[in-house]
Amino acid sequence: MKIQEISINKFKNFKNLKIEFDNNNYDVIIGENGAGKSNFFEAIIEIFLFLLENAEENIFEFKIKYILTEKEIEVEYKEGKISYKLNGEKKEISDKKKFPTELLPETLMLYYSGQNERINSYILKYEEKYRGKNRKSIVKQKKELRNIFGILKEHKSILLLLLFIYKENENFKRILDEIKIEGEFLKGKLVLKTPFYLKKKKQESMSIYDENRFWGIKGEIDEKLLELVKGNKGNPLDGNEGFFTKTQEFYITLDKDTLQYFSQKYSIYETFSFFDDLRIIEMLEGLELKIKKDGEEFSDNNLSEGETQYIIFNTIIEVFKDKECIFLLDEPDSFLHPIWQDKLIEAIQSKKNSKNQILLSSHNVTTIARYANKPFLFKKNNKKVNRVKVEYAVKELSSNLARIDKQDTFTTILEAYKVEETPIILTEGKTDCNIIRKAWQVLKEEEPPFKLIPLFSDEFLQRTLTSEDIKNLCGEKPIIGIFDFDEAFDFWDKIKKKEYVEFIEKNPYKGLLCKDKSKEIYAMLLPVCPSVENLVIKNKETMETFKKESKLSIELLFYGTEETREYFKEEPCVGGKRLAFYNNKNKNKFSTEIISGFSKESFQNFIPLLDKIEEIINKKVRAVEN
Repeated sequence: MKIQEISINKFKNFKNLKIEFDNNNYDVIIGENGAGKSNFFEAIIEIFLFLLENAEENIFEFKIKYILTEKEIEVEYKEGKISYKLNGEKKEISDKKKFPTELLPETLMLYYSGQNERINSYILKYEEKYRGKNRKSIVKQKKELRNIFGILKEHKSILLLLLFIYKENENFKRILDEIKIEGEFLKGKLVLKTPFYLKKKKQESMSIYDENRFWGIKGEIDEKLLELVKGNKGNPLDGNEGFFTKTQEFYITLDKDTLQYFSQKYSIYETFSFFDDLRIIEMLEGLELKIKKDGEEFSDNNLSEGETQYIIFNTIIEVFKDKECIFLLDEPDSFLHPIWQDKLIEAIQSKKNSKNQILLSSHNVTTIARYANKPFLFKKNNKKVNRVKVEYAVKELSSNLARIDKQDTFTTILEAYKVEETPIILTEGKTDCNIIRKAWQVLKEEEPPFKLIPLFSDEFLQRTLTSEDIKNLCGEKPIIGIFDFDEAFDFWDKIKKKEYVEFIEKNPYKGLLCKDKSKEIYAMLLPVCPSVENLVIKNKETMETFKKESKLSIELLFYGTEETREYFKEEPCVGGKRLAFYNNKNKNKFSTEIISGFSKESFQNFIPLLDKIEEIINKKVRAVEN
């Protein structure tokens, strides 16, 4: 099963959303919280439930194209009607005829890691409906694979038991070795309780030789339970085996011989289905396993979160490897140590030859950095979802706190311009971005309508703005580089002197500005404000400046109010004294925590800078007359 293309219209935050997949059978969906990652998974669930269950009620409009058992299928739901194509041939569905289930995946595998309650609600709601509707079929184990299969932490013990039952399986050997568990099974206990449909009926006694054994359950579940109980003494007096009237529970000891028998008679999938059906009919109260880990006896309840999820994911993939399934893994890495995050993504990438398609959502930097393909980036309010390079994804998810090297940062800029629906502003460093963002929030009382990207230095900013790659990429969206008015002047001046650049703002109080004549690429020096003009202005009448001898960094724009005065001091310089920002060693704290406590008055010096940015964005900037 492999989705090739999906279009969704009018579902939650999606309007005319279209995503095209490539030939990979696994993909990663990334984005900040609230960007729509979980909504996308929910849309896929709703679409296939609608088709699998022949739902009567209407849902949102969609179009989905996928490959199933070498058949190319395209299904569209529009204006209340379903139509589809099979290998390019158009098919019609009348009101009475339902969509053919043989053209649909066998099941949707939903992995719930404890993060998204909405995904969990799909699992619980469906299991409750399935349990009530198919009780007799479940007991006989004659029911086909259910349409939604929830992968829960409750499956850990079942899947770990499978590793020991089928320990000769090469993949299972690898899993046990990875989590340092010896292949020796020590002992186990299966605890059964009254199934959900007999809760009100109390058993006074129970023998495996009676008709009412295991609460009168029949079919294959009864047969398999009888096989498990072989060798048990059935004496509840020792507190280990048999039926206990007080608790209405039945204890079965699991031994190596019985497990060996299961491995010879039943497939991995059949054994898993048996234990999971016990869970579904609420008959599985507990499965306790004693194993050998690091040479010592160990309870499966003591496995770490990383070990647990590693077992669950890798084992469940093996169980369903021959099924035509879609795995939706919603942030399975949320609570994992980086080592296990790395192991998880490695495990996913190792399943490239599986019949299953795996879609994983994440906003974890470690996971994305390990990913081999371009992930899909969901952004708030973006109509389009794009594939982005890993380098760009890492910076997005880390809020620019993580980066790899300068080449990766340059790649990030190129990728950002393709993906973002807003202008791009480049600065000399991270603290510049923090301050500009906060100033806009305070003065404009809204989130900035641009993407801020910090670079490494003034020189790198200059080289980026004059790069042929940037020029070739730039379209209607402006790219604006902002330089401090200090030694960075020389790098700004190099841009201004290019023959293809025009000087469009010559007033330093408004921000010296030049522009590529044919592209929306701008280079700007910080505007000068009266409170610190002596750091830049040499002659007020002629507007002559000290050029590269100027000393205006972005932090100095806060100077001028009583609440900010403590962060600055006077230092001697050529021609007199100058102000200096003295908190250089903790610029990041200043640009985040400290300025968050400043009043609106302390941001007034940023008005010329923000106004100039707004002018550029609104295309109001025009070249001034010489």
